[in-house]
Amino acid sequence: GRNLNRFSCVVRSGVEAFILGDVPLMSKIAEVYCIEMGSKGPQWRANPHPFICSVEDPTKQTKFKGIKSYISYKLTPSNINSPVYRRGHPVLSQYEGFQHFLCCRDEKQWKLGKRRAEKDEMVGASFLLTIQIPTEHQDLQDVEDRVDAFKAFSKKMDDSVLQLTNVASELVRKHVGGFRKEFQKLGNAFQAISHSFHMDPPYSLDALNNAISHTGKTYETVGEMFAEQPKNDLFLMLDTLSLYQGLLSNFPDIIHLQKGGSHGCIGLSRCPLPRRRLREESQRMSDEGRMDQEEADGIRKRCRVVGFALQAEMNHFHERRVADFKRMMQSYLKQQIIFYQRVSQQLEKTLRMYDNL
Repeated sequence: GRNLNRFSCVVRSGVEAFILGDVPLMSKIAEVYCIEMGSKGPQWRANPHPFICSVEDPTKQTKFKGIKSYISYKLTPSNINSPVYRRGHPVLSQYEGFQHFLCCRDEKQWKLGKRRAEKDEMVGASFLLTIQIPTEHQDLQDVEDRVDAFKAFSKKMDDSVLQLTNVASELVRKHVGGFRKEFQKLGNAFQAISHSFHMDPPYSLDALNNAISHTGKTYETVGEMFAEQPKNDLFLMLDTLSLYQGLLSNFPDIIHLQKGGSHGCIGLSRCPLPRRRLREESQRMSDEGRMDQEEADGIRKRCRVVGFALQAEMNHFHERRVADFKRMMQSYLKQQIIFYQRVSQQLEKTLRMYDNL
C-alpha cells in the first residue's frame, strides 16, 4: 500500500489526508458541488432551485416532559408556502438535509431525516470528494498571494466589526438610559419654568405657560422616542454584525487547514513544503520512479481542489458581504432619517404654539 510518510510523518488535518489521497472514495457520491470560473476567479455554481424562508414567531417550547426547553421558530419556505415549526439548524446550501429540516412537516419523517443527516459520510475531508473544479490553470503563487491577502483582510474586518459592535452597543445603552434621562431632565426643567410663571397671576400669560409646559412634555416624549429607537435601527445593525463576527471567526481555522494542506514532509526530514513545492516534489519522485505518475497526478489535482474551494468560498463571502452591508447601511440610514423626521415633527408642532402669543 501507499506509504503516507513519503510526505508527512504525521497527517495533521483532514485536508492533508485528502491531498495525499488517504480519504477513501465512496462507492457512490450522490452530491456534487461545482466550482466555476467567474470574473473574479473561482466561484460556487449558484443553487439551481433557490428559495427564501421567513423566520417568525419565536416561542419557548419543551421536550422530555419539561426537562429541556428551547426556542422554536415558525419557518415558511417560499417553495412550499406552508409554515413549519423548527429549532435552528446549520445552513448547508443545496444540501438535501438542509431542505428536509426546513420543509418537512411530518414529525416521523423529520426524525428519519435527522438520522440520515447524522449518518452522512460526506463530512470533514470527505466533503472535498464532492467538489468538481474547472479545467483552467491557476498559478499557485498567485493563489497563495490571494489567500494571504484575504487572511489580512479578514483579520482587519474582524477587528473593525468588533469595534463597530462595541460602539453600537454603547449607543444602545445611551439611547435606553442616558439620552432618555437627559431629555426627561430637560423636559422637567422646562415644566418647572412654566410652573414658576404661574406664581404671580397678574403677570401670568397662560398661553406662554402652556406652550412652555408642552415643550417640556415634548422633550419627555422625545426621550422615550430615543429609548425606543434602537429596535428600529441599531438592533438590526447588531444582528448583521453578530452574524459576521461568527463567519469571520471561522476563517483563521479554514485558512490554517488550507495552509496545513500546503505543507508536507519528505521522508523523515520534517521540512515543511508549500503546496507548489509539494506538487514539484511529487513530480520529481514520479520522474525518479519513486512514485507512480498516477499518484503524482492525483496529488496535483487534489491540491487544485482545495485551492479552488477556498477561493470560491472567499468570493462567496465577498459577494454576500457587499450585499449584506449595503442593506445594513441603507436600513440604518433610512430609519435614522425617519426617526429624526418624527423628532422634527414633534418640535415643529410645539414651536407653532408660540406663534400667536
